[in-house]
Amino acid sequence: MISGKPAVGDNDGIAAVTALYDIGRSKLDGRGVDDYVGWLNGTLRLPIPFIIFLDPAVDPSRIQGKASDRIVVLPKEELRPFIWLERVEAICRDGTNISAKNDLTYRLPSYALIQFSKFDMIRQAAALNPLLEGLLWIDAGISRFFKDDLDLYQMNRALLRAKLDQAPLTVNITPVLRQALNGSTVSKKFAGTCERLVTGETFLVRASAAAEIQSNVYDYVEREWIGNDVWDNEQVALGELILNGYRNVVILDDTGQQAKFLTLSFPKVTFVERLIRLLPFRRGAA
Repeated sequence: MISGKPAVGDNDGIAAVTALYDIGRSKLDGRGVDDYVGWLNGTLRLPIPFIIFLDPAVDPSRIQGKASDRIVVLPKEELRPFIWLERVEAICRDGTNISAKNDLTYRLPSYALIQFSKFDMIRQAAALNPLLEGLLWIDAGISRFFKDDLDLYQMNRALLRAKLDQAPLTVNITPVLRQALNGSTVSKKFAGTCERLVTGETFLVRASAAAEIQSNVYDYVEREWIGNDVWDNEQVALGELILNGYRNVVILDDTGQQAKFLTLSFPKVTFVERLIRLLPFRRGAA
């Protein structure tokens, strides 16, 4: 169900996509739906139209969006990765090629399935909103890393547009993946480690390529992971795709000058503020 008419993005045809689902996480790490509703409402203060995929169990009236935001109420079972649920549960329970067994990825199989659903939600958002040219995934809870009201930030449209023109997908990679790309790591297989290869908090997709990107990621997971009884999260999958020659992507390091389009200006950089630098917003005028 869509609340209101489909979003059309800002005047550059760009919108954000996010989601909120109750997967029972609070029983494992204390982060409940009530926490995420508050964080989501803070994230929606960012000055960009949002398409919000919402668990039917969450009352849409609790979501305090802008006039330009749209809610898509969709059961998680209708998201494409959930067809893997039974196999993934078995791998998480019985898998022998898992070195990070205590990670939430394996303790709560629905967690990684929701993470992989980002690509399906972006595909659906593009199909629902044919006027959009770019879709920016932003994690619902990212506002908890900010000290300020996110309404104070403005989108760096010129740089987002430049990245959309360069490639269908733009991601930030971590030093671990950079070392692997430079040949410092022999193995191109990280599944089972939960190693942070790509930053999953935000990434940019060209709307016309959303279905192809979804297919590329899911085909890889089904062929290389599920078919071989291994499992991990979406950050590892994207990293392995890049390591194995995926070319339809702009690779940005999460440190260094190349990542400026995903950088916020702060007087000093703390650990939390390094996370914030993943977002293409800046304080003050655009």
